[in-house]
Amino acid sequence: MQPYCLIRPAVTDDAKDIASIWYEDAARAFGEAPPTRDAAEAFYLKRLKTIEPPFGIWLAVEGSSPVGWQALQPVRNNPIHGERWAESSTYVSKCAQNRGVGRMLIRFANQHAARNGIELVVGLILRTNIASRRMVESEGWLVVGTLPRLSGQDEYEYWVYTPGRDVTRT
Repeated sequence: MQPYCLIRPAVTDDAKDIASIWYEDAARAFGEAPPTRDAAEAFYLKRLKTIEPPFGIWLAVEGSSPVGWQALQPVRNNPIHGERWAESSTYVSKCAQNRGVGRMLIRFANQHAARNGIELVVGLILRTNIASRRMVESEGWLVVGTLPRLSGQDEYEYWVYTPGRDVTRT
């Protein structure tokens, strides 16, 4: 099903909506109580104020209602790849799940990465999140490993997307 959404750049006024969507699933995803909503909002407000192109945070809206968001944030672990590697975060409000919003956001991220010189996009997906795993795989992502289980958490799989490259597991 094709969602009736618009994806637009997020602005600082969107921090509360971004935190609310994230908060809906945080306890399940991370295996522990999330920070307060105020702390999550402060976290995303700081990100919105400091993120710079080619990275960004985008909001999916239906009419005036936020239904999901996508972030490509820098992986700045060294000066060589810092501006060309990104971590992807995709969250969809429970009211909009299974309607194509997540796929639309992942496609947007893939296209943005390809157009803006991002060479590698990484993401973590809960191993139990079958729908998300199938969706990113169908959009060209490849699972490259599993993170060790931490206390209280389900296992995460480590996925990568390489814009413009055909990468296969060896």
